[in-house]
Amino acid sequence: MSFEDKFSGADKTLVQAIQKHSKELKDGKILVIDPSSINVGYCYVEQLKIKSNGVLKLAAKDPISKRLASLLQLVSERWPDVDALAIEKIRGNRAHIYLLWSVGVTVAGAKSPVLFEIPVSAWNKMRGPTYTKSDTADARMMAKFIIGCLGGDYEQEE
Repeated sequence: MSFEDKFSGADKTLVQAIQKHSKELKDGKILVIDPSSINVGYCYVEQLKIKSNGVLKLAAKDPISKRLASLLQLVSERWPDVDALAIEKIRGNRAHIYLLWSVGVTVAGAKSPVLFEIPVSAWNKMRGPTYTKSDTADARMMAKFIIGCLGGDYEQEE
């Protein structure tokens, strides 16, 4: 079974959309973000290999305007030239407005020519029995999903 065959419906359409960018992304840089206005999970991929991952910690006691300004600066300075940004797809009236704002600030900071919104339903199918939820783990799973879409080794470890 091919990687693409594991998915159906909207998730399969997303796989195909990512594959349309395979030429430029197989040798490119991809930033993957699990958004937040306090602890932002990230995973950085180069040439379909995970190079780093972790959490960008924003000061929870700071006003939202300061946290968002810090997030913009961190993303734009740390990853100034990514070929694609992948960010968790956030929708619905249950999403806090600060979370929605952090998505917009991250998109602005990355200045990426390619943007993918990755719904939890897409990468959730890839979780194994030892998966432990965290901001970093979610970003890594989204990165592995994209790596798989592009024909890379999505089961890799660092």
